[in-house]
Amino acid sequence: MGATALLVDDELEVLALTKELLELNGYAVLDASSPEEALRIAERHEGRIDLLITDVVMPGLRGPELASRVAQLRPGIRVLYVSAFVGELPAGEGPLAPGAAFLPKPFSEAALVAAVADALRPGN
Repeated sequence: MGATALLVDDELEVLALTKELLELNGYAVLDASSPEEALRIAERHEGRIDLLITDVVMPGLRGPELASRVAQLRPGIRVLYVSAFVGELPAGEGPLAPGAAFLPKPFSEAALVAAVADALRPGN
């Protein structure tokens, strides 16, 4: 059985397309359109969640803060950040953790699948 990803993006079209691409490549996907919904899923989902895929910039909680809170609920979860901001993040967003897995938007199916596989690889 493939890995399970918790996918979070406030852009519904991006969320739906990314979910479809992941499922076509053998991943189980729990999707959330807000950080708050993602936290509820992380808390209530009875199965495992291997990877959090989150947009960096969203209303409410930002990606790094969401990742920190999900990690408290799901120790050992891997994180892949996605964002249209490939250079400096907007003021107040703060940097991602050193070595954080990052995929710039827009991305191709091949780039998404490669980034997910890399984020899930032991030792990363």
